[in-house]
Amino acid sequence: MLCSSLTEVLTQSLGVARSAEMSVSPEGCGQGAIGRAQSVANALKQSGFSRIAVVGFLTEPNSRCDE
Repeated sequence: MLCSSLTEVLTQSLGVARSAEMSVSPEGCGQGAIGRAQSVANALKQSGFSRIAVVGFLTEPNSRCDE
């Protein structure tokens, strides 16, 4: 799905209120994945959503992320 259509899908197709709490989590690992998740969160905030959090997951100690 394109980020440009995300707001329409959430509000019109799924009936999500702009005041709803939402979380965006990265797919993958590393700074690139976090950056993409932050971009989605920023697009939602610019569309009027106000309660957005970017959440990540802990990895195993000493594991590597191949970006």
